[in-house]
Amino acid sequence: MIRALRPTLKAAPGGVGAEVSPALESEPARRLRGLLDLPLKLYERDAVRTLVILDEFQELLAAGSKLDALLRSRVQHHGSAASYIYAGSHPA
Repeated sequence: MIRALRPTLKAAPGGVGAEVSPALESEPARRLRGLLDLPLKLYERDAVRTLVILDEFQELLAAGSKLDALLRSRVQHHGSAASYIYAGSHPA
């Protein structure tokens, strides 16, 4: 049960909190989550902001129905760690 829920304890300036993320995700989603968190890991290591540019952003929706939610759920915690530019073209 603990492994399936993957509970984590986080300490932040505002206090301490717990987070539960079900482990019922695919390997590609797990790898994508790791890549999305890379700017945060780099910032924690070097304190340098990363610029992330996502081209053809609209293709994210075509690739999977929950990928946009995964992207938002990860980058919302990046704060000073990264700046994002989303680019795309009108699908025709």
